[in-house]
Amino acid sequence: MGPIESGALERAVLDALAEGVCVVDAAGAIISCNAVGADILGLTLDELSGRFAQDDRFGAVHPDGRPMLPAELPVSRTIASGEAVNCASMGIETPDGTRRWLSVNTRVLELDDRGKPALVVASFSDVTEAHQTTLELRGVEARLLGLIENSWDVIIVLDETGRLTFANHQVERLLGYSNEEILGQNALELVHPDDLDAALASLGRALAGQQEGRIVDLRLRHHSGRWVWVEVVGNNLLDDAAVGGIVVNVRDISERRMIEHTLREAQTLFAEVFEHGPIGLALVTPTRRIFRANPALARVLGYTEDELADRTITELTHVDDRAANNELFARLFRGERVDSATEQRFVRRDDSPVWCRINIKSVYDADGDLEYGIAQIEDISEQRATAERLEFEARHDSLTDLPTRKHLLERIERSLRESRRGGPGQVAVVF
Repeated sequence: MGPIESGALERAVLDALAEGVCVVDAAGAIISCNAVGADILGLTLDELSGRFAQDDRFGAVHPDGRPMLPAELPVSRTIASGEAVNCASMGIETPDGTRRWLSVNTRVLELDDRGKPALVVASFSDVTEAHQTTLELRGVEARLLGLIENSWDVIIVLDETGRLTFANHQVERLLGYSNEEILGQNALELVHPDDLDAALASLGRALAGQQEGRIVDLRLRHHSGRWVWVEVVGNNLLDDAAVGGIVVNVRDISERRMIEHTLREAQTLFAEVFEHGPIGLALVTPTRRIFRANPALARVLGYTEDELADRTITELTHVDDRAANNELFARLFRGERVDSATEQRFVRRDDSPVWCRINIKSVYDADGDLEYGIAQIEDISEQRATAERLEFEARHDSLTDLPTRKHLLERIERSLRESRRGGPGQVAVVF
């Protein structure tokens, strides 16, 4: 079939090559192949002789796995056009079912009398390992991109000037900008003026390699013009060829800031009520020891706030009311709900009793464990004195202070009922 087959030198050169080489005629029939090529294709030289490159037993496919039509084969393209094909990727299936991936180059070797390709040479190498590595890398990239795109955080990449070169789609959820709108912008232009110094300092630390793991809170401008509180943390990967920028995680902390603001307001309000409120307040541990008392309670009991903070609620309670007081706080620290207020006597520093209305509530820590109780202690001495006076006036004559007729009849009726409980008895009325 010509000098390629018959020349011993040419055969020796072909067999010495590290890549496969095949020669096909204008119809695509393989008329010559070196040993490396036969080995790559999984066939013997005899099996290859006379087989057509378009033979569907080769199972030719594109890199994406689509079947490769006969006209799409590299040798077919060169036969049809006369133009060389360089580094074409394709897959073939060997007789044992193994998929191999090839990088193929084709050239016209000889023209016929009409100037059309008569012989085409194809050189090819087995790049299965490299192809598999590429697929694995693409898989890793796809998984990484999936993680980035499905992260709840906004992930952006900045160049050394602060210009956005990448942003995942969460940026639209957080700031209302599409990728097309935000890419190319300088991130510093989105920062609240009052937070710009902190942002510039953060970018400077990132460029100096000192920013990793350091969180900064600042406000960014939403597409609508409102400001969104976020926390940002960056990592300098400018020297990483795969990234080439500063990777910044941006997390929405609007809700957290709102909670913190509400908590600060509540703490301020509690402090205001505690310090300046008219009702006595005491913070009591499960051992019933007062660890903080407000000025109102100090005035009620005649102690200083510091003196009260060194005492138990029990020792400040009148001896006749201690049992009820102990039971009240025992229920509280057992975790029971104590809703109703009770009236009892406390003892002032001068040992005089004072009637108070006490209402207690429990306070729990972040883990849900009961931490302490709050006792509201209100001086009701004047209320009780007023009530007793009104009751006396309702039952006694205003001029003589003697019991009224209605009160006298009530006392007689009560005495008669009591006398009947023990059997027949007598009741006397002395005038």
